[in-house]
Amino acid sequence: MLIVFPPWFLKKYPDINRNLRINARRLTTPFDIFATLEHILDFNGIEKKEVIKKRSMSLLNEIPEDRTCVDAAILPHWCTCSKLKTLDIQNKTVINVGHTIVSLINQDLKDSFDVCEQLYLKSIKHALLVIPFEKRLRIKNTRQHVIDRKVTNGDHVKSCIDYQITVQTKPGDAVFEATLRFDQKGKTYDLIGDFSRINKYGNQSHCIEEHHLKKLCYCKIQP
Repeated sequence: MLIVFPPWFLKKYPDINRNLRINARRLTTPFDIFATLEHILDFNGIEKKEVIKKRSMSLLNEIPEDRTCVDAAILPHWCTCSKLKTLDIQNKTVINVGHTIVSLINQDLKDSFDVCEQLYLKSIKHALLVIPFEKRLRIKNTRQHVIDRKVTNGDHVKSCIDYQITVQTKPGDAVFEATLRFDQKGKTYDLIGDFSRINKYGNQSHCIEEHHLKKLCYCKIQP
């Protein structure tokens, strides 16, 4: 992203010039661009007071150095602040997580099994252990569709482990990536965010109209 201001503006408002340079190395999101445009529309030369933990913040103000994915409402699957550790794809736990991902996909498809094939795990392509920052551990999130997602803050969930797994399914050879959170106390898995289909599916799902199922369905009758 590139922001260009007239030289006279930066000279007149040196604090904003400073903030923009600092923010180039801070955690920002596209939602901050919206807040920035709103700020410009109402700009009166005075720095706008903002709530630090808002989803969007004006880039004309200094973005806090300790801003986290929780503060910016970024789901764990997309949080670039987390550290990632590569896991052995032959590990029993990783294989179990892979089967769980396919099972969750089939749960979404179950009402469409008259036209869509039930999917099975063909292979695990990649597996990562997601190691979050301490503050990000407060996320307590339930699965929702891509639109209208929400991230809520809650109690610490240190008993949970996040796995980011890439699986290939059959039939159809679809490749999906998903983040699953394992609750060590309850011994349960929860999908964080949504499934990402990372290879093209073309006409494989021609038999179904539901947009959110298009990436999941492999039609029983192929064109």
